Amino acid sequence: NTSTTIAGSSMGGLISLYAVLKNGNVFANAGVFSPRIWLDTHRFDLIKKEGKNFNGSIFLYAGTKESQGMIPDLNRAEQYLQKYSKFNL
Repeated sequence: NTSTTIAGSSMGGLISLYAVLKNGNVFANAGVFSPRIWLDTHRFDLIKKEGKNFNGSIFLYAGTKESQGMIPDLNRAEQYLQKYSKFNL
């Protein structure tokens, strides 16, 4: 489905990222705002594993006053998505 989008912030952002990667047949796009990526110890394994099957769009966003680890984690997630998937950023 090319018109179904899921979006969320904080924990909802993390869930949106997982949902779009695991259920690309349901969700074509995701808005991932200030995701709690640091909560998941396997946070980048899912991108490596499921990214190759995803062919939609993901909008990643974090503000300028995030926790110290947020921006590096989000940048790393972007790098993994670019390397392991066919998504549009």
